[in-house]
Amino acid sequence: MYNQAKYDNEHVTLGQLKESITEVEETIPDSSEYSKNFGLTPKPPYSVGDTWTDDGRVYKCVKERLYGAFSISDWQLVATDDSSFNQFVENVYTAYELSIPNQSDGKIESFYQDSDPSAEWDTDVLKEIHNGDLWYSNSSGVQRRYTKKNTNPVSYSWDIVSVPMVLFNLVDGHKNIFVIKPSEYSKDDYWVIDTEEDIPSDCQIGEIVIAINDSNIYNKDDFIKKDLKTIKVSAIEDEYYNKEEINIKTSELEKYTETKIQQAKDEISLEVLSTIKPEIITIKQVDEVLKLENTPNSKGAIKKLSIKGIPIIPLYPGMAYPTPYTYPGAYNHYNLIFSNDESFNSYEELDIESPIILRAINIDDVIISDELLIYENYVSIVQNVGYDNYGNCVSLDDPIIHELKDILVPTYDGGTYIKLKHINVNVEFNCEYIKKNELSDIFTTEIETRAAINISDQNIKSKVSRGNIISEINQSPELIKIIAERIMLEGIVTANNNFKVLLDGSIEAKNGRFFGNVYLPSGGQVIGGDGLLTNLQYETGQDFERLGFTYHYTLDKYVANTLPLSVYIPDNFKIKEAKVTLFHMPQRINMTTIDGVLTEWCYSRNIKLYKVDLTNILWDGWVDSEFYMDESSKMTEIIEAFGKNGYTPPIPSNSDYSTKTIVSGDIKNYLKSGMNNLALKCDYEVNDSAGVLESFISYKYSGRVIAFLDIVGYMSTEEE
Repeated sequence: MYNQAKYDNEHVTLGQLKESITEVEETIPDSSEYSKNFGLTPKPPYSVGDTWTDDGRVYKCVKERLYGAFSISDWQLVATDDSSFNQFVENVYTAYELSIPNQSDGKIESFYQDSDPSAEWDTDVLKEIHNGDLWYSNSSGVQRRYTKKNTNPVSYSWDIVSVPMVLFNLVDGHKNIFVIKPSEYSKDDYWVIDTEEDIPSDCQIGEIVIAINDSNIYNKDDFIKKDLKTIKVSAIEDEYYNKEEINIKTSELEKYTETKIQQAKDEISLEVLSTIKPEIITIKQVDEVLKLENTPNSKGAIKKLSIKGIPIIPLYPGMAYPTPYTYPGAYNHYNLIFSNDESFNSYEELDIESPIILRAINIDDVIISDELLIYENYVSIVQNVGYDNYGNCVSLDDPIIHELKDILVPTYDGGTYIKLKHINVNVEFNCEYIKKNELSDIFTTEIETRAAINISDQNIKSKVSRGNIISEINQSPELIKIIAERIMLEGIVTANNNFKVLLDGSIEAKNGRFFGNVYLPSGGQVIGGDGLLTNLQYETGQDFERLGFTYHYTLDKYVANTLPLSVYIPDNFKIKEAKVTLFHMPQRINMTTIDGVLTEWCYSRNIKLYKVDLTNILWDGWVDSEFYMDESSKMTEIIEAFGKNGYTPPIPSNSDYSTKTIVSGDIKNYLKSGMNNLALKCDYEVNDSAGVLESFISYKYSGRVIAFLDIVGYMSTEEE
């Protein structure tokens, strides 16, 4: 060993090296047991929980480092003179708590929704990225934080926490809370400033700033400092939302509310229909008068009315001759009267003409009686009493049913009284009727409807049989006029053998002309004053094509490419609606580098639709090479298609690389008769440090797309 200084410019003695290693090894276990406070810039080793005071600011170690060089990213400012951040640390949510679980992606995400967001985090990588994220279930009102519970095996679960509602976006449902300077962010995201370089004016490390714009490139002017105590819970009330955005978000909330109300209304209606079922009351009563309680105002509420034990009524009541039992000198008309009061001061009367005189006989103390039966407003006589060869009354083994006619049997609101006119003795009533409920006074019963139709049919047949209709037609052959609210024609209907309605509802006709509109059962208009409803469809190509960036040989550089969509609309076509349906398919590419195989999921960003004016476009190129058409200066963006930011599909992954579909808004105002040239293009600025300079990066920002334009309108064959 040389007897010289401990170290020179290039060498250190073995003894000094061992001594230094021993000192480090002795300090490492201490760092896990005791928290240290550094007065100067810390040098490793330091551990989580250590503090560092510098110029009045207090930092806390959030990432352990046992050797190497000091890194500011290992430390988080937890105390400063700024009052708003002190308030945030004390009463809201400390920067230390925010940063600890999210070193992998530098942010916390908060979710304001009913469904569990972790259902889509199906890999360990995704779960680690979302460690520490927040979720507010707006159905249960519970706040939770996604927390890593075990490392072997790895497991996560939601812990119930209590954090301020300003950490959630109550309109969009998603918010980022960055603890490392973000490169891409959305309006209303938070950033806990972690650096002194290129930060908003009048701000310092540890302060909270809020994004006022959406951007995929960091710009310090996109952030403002805000006292968190003044932030309103509803994001649409914040001052950095403009009027147009407020209207859009409010409209979305109104549509959501209307949908929920309609769903509730439908559910209530179904519940009412399933709950309010007709209650059938059965009553048996021997009396002169039948009393029915809780009846509705209807002519179909009585399902069954049976009357037995009706005495024979002499043809001339009160006369000695002929005797009461003289046949055929007895009365065979039975008059039922109905009233809403027991005294029958006013009543409705139904006359029933029976083909037989109703009788009752006593056989071995058992009463056998003919029956006047009204079942669902249809009258029958059930004959149970007959005659033997000697003219004696006997009980029939098989009753004889005499079918008579349909009638409308009334009931009255609250109560109904029924009796046989001219009969002042007790008879046996058996009745089944529908009890009054919430629907019986509003809707007619099936019994009443069927009987009313049958009665009308009987009356018509009666008139036809007497020749009245035929006579009237013959007297006025030049005109037949039918006035009715409902006409029912059964069978095949023909008119002059030129028009026919078949039994299945289809029609046959030689020619036709419609004045007015023709509609589908759903209400859609098939034929209108503008012609026949027609659908025109156009597509970008026969298959999915690349959309994003591609190499242009004429320009010798990578450019954003376009997918053209050429549309021709006839002069006699009137557009009703025009929408683009876009299908996006991600792609995964691999590239061999010196570091190994590089894999990347590729997809399009900010897809927009443009109207292209090709009237004065120059095609320029070389012989036996490609031509170049500079169309960028002639492109007009159609904002109504996919919004001001265009369409960007969800980020694909090994677990979800499905084809996504989006339908544009109505773009009919951008179309006209004749040739229309549209194009799809990605309005996206690449933020890779290399730019679009090589094929790999151009693929990274490109997906596979095919699109269809459906134009619905009316095609007229008439010249304007």
